[in-house]
Amino acid sequence: MKLWIVLFPVLLAILCQLLAPLLPQDQVWPYVVHVSLLSASGWLTLLWPVWIGLWAWRTGRWRHGALLGVLALVLAPRPGTHAIEAGAHALEDSGWRVLSANVDAYSPDLDRTALAAAFAGHEPDVVFVHENRIDQIPGMVRVADNLEAQVDRESHRSFVFCREGIACEGRVTEEVGSPTMKMPIVILRMPDGLCMLGIHAPPPVPFDITGLDPYVSRVASSIVSGRLVHDLAPCEQHDPVLVVGDLNTVPGSQAHKDLLATGLADAFAGQGPWAATWPNGGGWPKLPVFQLDHVLAGAVDVHRAKTIAIPGSDHKGLWVHIGRALGEPGPKDRRSGTATQGDR
Repeated sequence: MKLWIVLFPVLLAILCQLLAPLLPQDQVWPYVVHVSLLSASGWLTLLWPVWIGLWAWRTGRWRHGALLGVLALVLAPRPGTHAIEAGAHALEDSGWRVLSANVDAYSPDLDRTALAAAFAGHEPDVVFVHENRIDQIPGMVRVADNLEAQVDRESHRSFVFCREGIACEGRVTEEVGSPTMKMPIVILRMPDGLCMLGIHAPPPVPFDITGLDPYVSRVASSIVSGRLVHDLAPCEQHDPVLVVGDLNTVPGSQAHKDLLATGLADAFAGQGPWAATWPNGGGWPKLPVFQLDHVLAGAVDVHRAKTIAIPGSDHKGLWVHIGRALGEPGPKDRRSGTATQGDR
């Protein structure tokens, strides 16, 4: 038995991981190859059991194939490994349900009424929307937006909604990045002191790579051990942090590593291609290959996280159920108070 043939997908995946860091990450097309190699590694590992099955069928070595297949299945990425299933029913009514969506601002046939209904159907407590304008979501209050701000393009708009009766405060920052490529950050503070950062990082491809690093640096410089190191209005120093949204890069990239180095944990770690979010329609094929959208949690429990289909969007959306801020007293009633409009 030629072992290298059986291990070929895994060896190729390792080679992709070794080659990816060698490529320049300050140039557009080398960066495309960089993220493609990082993503290909997960796909190759996922397809390894299939490769072993083909090898066993071709050689007739079914016993060896079965043993190797079990090993490959154990090592392969699996969906749902992020979820805390134990006691899930007891957690059902605790914490916050958060939905994040990047909806193409230039979608020619998007039905915003259907989009708003789809958001409401997931029964979220918080909804972050980037790019496409959305004015209302049934049962929710728009807390902050940057509609009145001057932005480079309409795709640089961001919005955040809270369920009616939840006392949350929010704002959308100025655009962050480089002079030629920048995006805003949405900052939301929940009544239990949890700080949520809704991100839409400047896309490094296909035109301008300069905005991603400064944007990620701005976010990362505010967090240590999963908590804010300084006030970030309306959030306050020491608030636990949840970073959620479109990072416009994949796991394993330097931007992703920089955020994890702040004490944030990736809710989709270990899922590989199962967590891919782009492209998923909205003028593109529904064939998500790259995980561009992320849930990164600081000092807060993640009960469950998943990707969801968003009508008319070229990205899959994110839905995450998180617990209350760790070490922070929660309010007596999670639905008490009133959602408030933050500064723009």
